Amino acid sequence: MLPLLAACADLPPPFSQLLQPAPEPPAQASLVALPSERGHARPRLVFANPASTKRERLTVRVSEDDGATWPIARVVHEGPAAYSSLVALRDGSIGVLFERGDRSPYERITFTRLTLAWLAAGTSP
Repeated sequence: MLPLLAACADLPPPFSQLLQPAPEPPAQASLVALPSERGHARPRLVFANPASTKRERLTVRVSEDDGATWPIARVVHEGPAAYSSLVALRDGSIGVLFERGDRSPYERITFTRLTLAWLAAGTSP
């Protein structure tokens, strides 16, 4: 589940509901809603974080039910990784800007473009 630690009653679901935490070191995670497409009444939520108790294994997850479940998950970088930022791109792909490295998560900043098809082709971490 999404590692939200607080909720705001002023926002609509799923943001007004407290969701169960997932592994998350002290690092910035990111969340973006993709615009609705034909065949999907609701926007898909995309979430990225270092899915570990350490700053490593940057993982991107997708929810198609307003964050109730996250059945699509794929590791983008297995090694050290820290802060990330997601953006929905005009062509329908997802941009991910994140800190990563081989020995430390602060060696470089990387931008990569992911597609929903690539994410869905992966297996859960």
